Amino acid sequence: MVLICQILQPIQVLKTAAQAISQGNWQTPLPPSRFSELRELATGLNDVAAQLRRFLTAAETLNRALAESERQLERTVAERTAALHQIQATQQLILEAIPDLLIRFNREGICLDVMSSGCLELIAQPEEKIGQSVMVMLPRDMAVERLYYIQQALATGQPQIYEYKFERSNGWRYEEARVIKSGDDEVLVMVRDITERKQTEAALDSQKQFLQNVIDSIPSIIVVKARDERIQIANRASAAMHGITPADMLGKLDTEINPNISFTEAEHHCRINQQVIETQAPYQAEQEIVDMNGVSHWYQLLISPFRDANGNVNGVVANGIDITDRKQIETAFQEANEKLERLATLDGLTQISNRRRFDEYLRQEWQRMVREQQPLSLVLFDVDFFKTYNDHFGHQQGDEALIAVAQAANRSVKRAADLLARYGGEEFGVILPNTRRTGAESVARAIQEQIAALQLVHPQSQVNEYLTVSMGIASVVPTPEQSADELVAAADAALYQAKRRGRNRYWIRLL
Repeated sequence: MVLICQILQPIQVLKTAAQAISQGNWQTPLPPSRFSELRELATGLNDVAAQLRRFLTAAETLNRALAESERQLERTVAERTAALHQIQATQQLILEAIPDLLIRFNREGICLDVMSSGCLELIAQPEEKIGQSVMVMLPRDMAVERLYYIQQALATGQPQIYEYKFERSNGWRYEEARVIKSGDDEVLVMVRDITERKQTEAALDSQKQFLQNVIDSIPSIIVVKARDERIQIANRASAAMHGITPADMLGKLDTEINPNISFTEAEHHCRINQQVIETQAPYQAEQEIVDMNGVSHWYQLLISPFRDANGNVNGVVANGIDITDRKQIETAFQEANEKLERLATLDGLTQISNRRRFDEYLRQEWQRMVREQQPLSLVLFDVDFFKTYNDHFGHQQGDEALIAVAQAANRSVKRAADLLARYGGEEFGVILPNTRRTGAESVARAIQEQIAALQLVHPQSQVNEYLTVSMGIASVVPTPEQSADELVAAADAALYQAKRRGRNRYWIRLL
């Protein structure tokens, strides 16, 4: 303000002087000091003009920058508006591509918006639903159910999923509804038509039931197991073995069904199943299985690879035929054969091996000793003066005496490989594999001692008041050039010498 006053004051003086001169008044003097003020004034004006030029230049630059910024802002707004329109268009395309009905409801069940009608057959146009209550849009039972799940979703914050069906002119329709909380007081309901899925599931269930009926009609057990040993399919026969239904077996391990299956057995079964899966080769065997009641059954098992629709092996199928009756018959037959074999090789009176068994065993051990080049000894003995004993006491007491002699001799034959047999009449034989002469002599003395301990009175004996035996011993390391008959002949010859030399003794003969 001061600067303005300083500028205006000299200008006013000059204006006054100029007016006076124009009127012819040359007397109005212009103070000399004013010239210097004018120069200062001009200089100030020049400075002000320079400052104004700089200000105007800066203002012009600012205006250009502002204009460019405005143009850039307009371009950004235009680009973002176009992007928003693109996003909205994309969202709309996505919504139109979604097969589900997408509809928003508030807590009271009022329709707020129909975002997509999907592929569902709607009762009314989407715009007609907005603002309507679900109680108006749907049949009462469906509406009550929809409203319940809307309130559940809002109360829990968790998605609510449920299925329902209704009848239309073209048949029953099935839908799945998902209710998702989308705000404090509203939800998004996604409705999908699942009629085809339900029809497919029904067809699959029908096929499964048909397959189940087929395998249930098969009397043998059928079980399909996955790689993890859990049961996928089972028939009635397999379930009946455990007193349960096929459904009770599904998804379980054998050990979870039958407590009588041990861990070792389960591991064995698992190894077999894995072998079948890896080799893709069937496994067949007879196996005894104890059911949950502890009853044993025998099965003819055939375990084969189980392939899926693509031909990949993802488990095994086990087919078991109950052969318990057959095994019982086989067992009984085997026991009968063994009994017959025992009867065929046992002496009926003394219940020790008979002559047939003696001959078989001697040939068997002779061949073995030839291969192994080990000694084989034979002891033959008979009761001294048995005929007179039998005549004196009778045949019944004579038989009892032979039984007592056999039992006494049997107590002296210790090893499992040694065989005592009734050779004939009152004559007996002892086959001693891997036994040299000295060992055979020890057995002979032990037999004599056992029989002497019986103290069976023999009034008709010419060598002792009690019943005695004479014995012949033969021993040899057999060769392929010799025969078992030679050993028998040697033992028989030694027995003859024992009798000839007074009885109640043994005699040894070496081959």
